[in-house]
Amino acid sequence: MHSRMTGEPLRVLLVEDNPGDARLLQETLGEEAGDAFEIEWRQTLEEAVECARSDPRRVIVLDLNLPDSEGFQTFSRMKAAAPQTPIVVLTGLEDEQLGLRAIQHGAQDYLVKSDLTAGQVVRAVRYAVERHRSRLRERERAHEVNRGKVIGLVGAKGGVGTSTVALNVAALLARTTGRSIAAVELTGRRGSFSAMLGESPTHTLATLLRFDPATATEEMFDKCLYRAPYGFDVLFSPQQPSEFLDPGADDLRDLIDRLAQRCAYTLLDLPGIGLHETEAALGGCDALVLVGERDRAGVAAAHAAVGWLRNHQVPPAGLVLVNRVLLTDVSSPRAVASELRCDLFGVVPPAPDLAAGAQRVGAPLALHRPLSAPARMLTTIAERIARAVSGPSRARLLTPEKAHRA
Repeated sequence: MHSRMTGEPLRVLLVEDNPGDARLLQETLGEEAGDAFEIEWRQTLEEAVECARSDPRRVIVLDLNLPDSEGFQTFSRMKAAAPQTPIVVLTGLEDEQLGLRAIQHGAQDYLVKSDLTAGQVVRAVRYAVERHRSRLRERERAHEVNRGKVIGLVGAKGGVGTSTVALNVAALLARTTGRSIAAVELTGRRGSFSAMLGESPTHTLATLLRFDPATATEEMFDKCLYRAPYGFDVLFSPQQPSEFLDPGADDLRDLIDRLAQRCAYTLLDLPGIGLHETEAALGGCDALVLVGERDRAGVAAAHAAVGWLRNHQVPPAGLVLVNRVLLTDVSSPRAVASELRCDLFGVVPPAPDLAAGAQRVGAPLALHRPLSAPARMLTTIAERIARAVSGPSRARLLTPEKAHRA
């Protein structure tokens, strides 16, 4: 990766006392990225600190166990010496918690030395720099936008395609706005994002909620937010049964607030009507979009969903209907929207083959087949959702008592 500003190789300060490990890392970076990196090697923390202070325009890859410093103290001293330089720490398998602690205190990432691959090292270095630059840009914009828009999407019933709509809208907003976008599976159980994107995330919502979301560092958020190749961040739900949890309402509200502070748009894939994660999120949403179907069971479920949302004083800003199969002898989309007293944002036509093809390559359908009818409709839906939240933020206008009243 060359510097985007100058076209010069990216400078990497490698701090590793073991010559064999250092040589392997240098060869790995060279083989994977060619001349995109300019690597300088130091074996002690003292040497590395002097080097970092003399030239902060680099990224630091830091082994935490060095001849003159060990463990978290190594990171702490380096961070103090180079506070504006992105740092990726190297840990042993038994020190993974130490890596997480370093992230909590400002490291961009950590890598377990025994599990390293060429691609992991290159990605970690590249993303450390990109995240660092992105944060600087967002700080520059902070005076323009104090809080981003939070959009909740909830299915009238399970399996209607809410996750598909959320991921596609996130991808389309990222492409059209060029701003920071996050798609979040706000559930303590496994969702669909990982299968749809073909990813096996190591860090998830469960990782982030080990810490206090209100005080977690930006680096911790960076570690847990996966940067999709399509320009938006993803916070995956827990992937393994051992990670499943029932997140507290206050933690979820703090999480939503933090995401709104760092992202122009946050898309919340909510787990369902009546569930506590959905209820906790309502007060933080600038708009709530209901996703449903037009068959008899789908319309009945949508009626119940609208009633529940209005009881919580959060009527849907709009309705998205998903036709998973070709429907006949059902109400028209406009009739359903009128019956529910919701604005119709769009009707996604059935496209099982296109959806399967997009999932095989781990891409949102709207980007994988942008000229298809579903992609064009999803684009329209994304535009209408963006317009629905284009005014002043209404999030947090609800009192806690109203937000929790059933």
